[in-house]
Amino acid sequence: MPLPPAPVNSLGPTILLMASGVHRGGGDELVLSGVLCVLLAVTLVLVPLFTRERSFKFNVIALGLLILLTGFAIVIVLSRLEPVTPGKMVTIKEYVIPLERLLLFSLLLMLVLLFTVALFLDYPHKGEVQIANPNASGTAYTAIASLVQVMGEEDAYSYLKALHANVNQYPRSGVAPIKAAARGETGASISFIHDVVTEAQAGFPVKAVAPCEGTGYEIGSMSIVKGARNLENAKKFYDWALTPRAQALAAQAKQFQLPSNVASPVSPLSPKVADIKLINYDFAKYGSSAERKRLLERWDREVGAIAK
Repeated sequence: MPLPPAPVNSLGPTILLMASGVHRGGGDELVLSGVLCVLLAVTLVLVPLFTRERSFKFNVIALGLLILLTGFAIVIVLSRLEPVTPGKMVTIKEYVIPLERLLLFSLLLMLVLLFTVALFLDYPHKGEVQIANPNASGTAYTAIASLVQVMGEEDAYSYLKALHANVNQYPRSGVAPIKAAARGETGASISFIHDVVTEAQAGFPVKAVAPCEGTGYEIGSMSIVKGARNLENAKKFYDWALTPRAQALAAQAKQFQLPSNVASPVSPLSPKVADIKLINYDFAKYGSSAERKRLLERWDREVGAIAK
């Protein structure tokens, strides 16, 4: 038996032909509605578990597919066809909708909202982040100064306060968080990329990811103490440390920072600067003692002092 023609003002011939066919089947509409509800309920439970270790982009795609499925279901159950068995009707503006369809629409919408909450608020790294204490770690201070330059100071500290709820520890060493992540003691660390490479080369299952908004960096330095007793030897060491030969030793010691001497060989394992969006880090401002002291005091007052 051929299907009846699609109604005028249709949203698409394929969808509404299916809706029309389902509708004319009488009880089939109720069966399909039940199947859709079960499918969405199962998705609500299983997909957040499946996506816990996936990327944020994957989660967005998964949610998008669910919304498409829900939209398809809504087109079916809210199609403007006269019901075979008239029941209670609800009038919304010029639309007359069967009560059971309106209730089903509400259920589908609730499932999507619950799914969104489960997928994005139940974040897999909740309570699983480590960053060093910025009062003791240059790594952590660089992270804070970078956030301030990328986001603006007020937004940066709002973010740090929100992040605080997910930080399980502020160790005193900048390299400690990535060592903890490498050994399964925490889920994620905020660290310098070259330290992540060191742990990965040691056989630990870790991977570095740079923020797409841009990230800061530091330039390692050394100094000669004023009034040093062995000034001449200190100068000789200083000059030697800046040579390509000396800086080539870093990779042999499994240190993968980029060398400062352009004539030094660069390890293929070192961070690829071309693949990372670097900000125009203001070393003059954020390297000053006064600015560092001010930002750290604010961190102590607004972030570090928050009870866990």
